[in-house]
Amino acid sequence: HKLKLVFEESMMMSNSDDVPLLSSWENYKKSLPAVMTSRGLWKVEDLPFYATERSIETLAMQLEGNSGYKIAAGRHGIAYLMDDIGSGKTSCILPAFLDSYKKKRSGHFSHYFYMPFDAKNGDNCFH
Repeated sequence: HKLKLVFEESMMMSNSDDVPLLSSWENYKKSLPAVMTSRGLWKVEDLPFYATERSIETLAMQLEGNSGYKIAAGRHGIAYLMDDIGSGKTSCILPAFLDSYKKKRSGHFSHYFYMPFDAKNGDNCFH
């Protein structure tokens, strides 16, 4: 698993009481997203993702801020995806993260944290 290698190389903080999530692969893996399919529950990192290398690289560059789009000077941007439920938002981020980490472009990502967002009933807030 590519994500496990990245975790062990740059994210793991052994014996860390401050950040238990990063103290071991097993703790970190519990936080990763899962998808319910007709064959049961699957972790996203175990599912195949079909896209061209160029599409994954383009998404990674957009999330890094390397797509040519700039926000106003002195302002910080937050990269995010928004679309309908079941459209692949969760599934596409992991390959983009791995591309960003591997290629080390300006603004590349070093950590992958899954933060579920529940917009059911239109409340639009983190839970």
